[in-house]
Amino acid sequence: MSLSAEADKVENLEFKWGKKRGVGGKKKEVQFYDSFTYDGVDYILHDCVYMYKEGEPKPYIGKLIKIWENGDKTKKVKVQWFFHPSEILNWLRGEEALPNEIFLASGEGAGVANVNPLEAIAGKCNVVCISKDSRNPQPSEQEIRMADYIFYRTFDVRHCTISDKMDDKVGGLEGILPAKMVQRTAISSPHSGQAFVILKTKGAAERIIKELGDGCLMLSNGRPLVGSMAPPPSFLGKQSTFTGHLFVDKSKHQMQREMKEAVSTSHCSQPNTIEYEMAMEWRLLQSRSDRWWKLLYKRQGEELRKLKSNLKLK
Repeated sequence: MSLSAEADKVENLEFKWGKKRGVGGKKKEVQFYDSFTYDGVDYILHDCVYMYKEGEPKPYIGKLIKIWENGDKTKKVKVQWFFHPSEILNWLRGEEALPNEIFLASGEGAGVANVNPLEAIAGKCNVVCISKDSRNPQPSEQEIRMADYIFYRTFDVRHCTISDKMDDKVGGLEGILPAKMVQRTAISSPHSGQAFVILKTKGAAERIIKELGDGCLMLSNGRPLVGSMAPPPSFLGKQSTFTGHLFVDKSKHQMQREMKEAVSTSHCSQPNTIEYEMAMEWRLLQSRSDRWWKLLYKRQGEELRKLKSNLKLK
């Protein structure tokens, strides 16, 4: 098929580029992308896809690791491959493979990844990693049942060895740093939990949030797993010297007056200072807030118990 014919085929199948990622090439004529829509299906970096080869009964399974358009308008994808057990049978050494298990290509050399025309993609598939590594916690049974393929082992194409240890740069897992659990506060709900996950790129965060929204993932206790982008920290205005300290802007005259009227023998806030009035007002508001949250969570708990009892009856 000629390059122009390939381009026509994509246009006829309702193609649209997504978010731009950057440019490359000697003349900066290559445009890289994070996503695209092809034949009504949305694809983003690190999605798993399948491609067919004439005469082969099983599809080739791969992970999108690069997406771009050349200066001549040809569209390309770089794919990191998975191996079916039948393809590496000689190196399994009689070891049984799990149902629908595939092996992620790793190492260096031919067979790990290559460049293909974007229109060679036949569709998107759901591949779930069930690695016990701390970076990839064990998924739920529901996720495994819904998966088209599962994998927890890699196949090194150069050394022809199989390993169940995942490199953090394998298969689009790079960029994720350890999660930071958020400690409970007076306004934290006892019926749900939160965690901050810091990623190296904004694109990785957007990809994960999209997957959470599309996949409707559930935790082992039946609660949904959702995600959102945290707003960037604001550094507007004058900052206090120490964390947790309030900065009260006072005039020189006011400070001199308070110093004269304050009791010099005490290190605590006095009734004749603005700090004392602010502290008393804060204590009152805090007490009211604690009562509000307590009543709200009590009501939520009752509603959740009713909902669970109704689900059990059905």
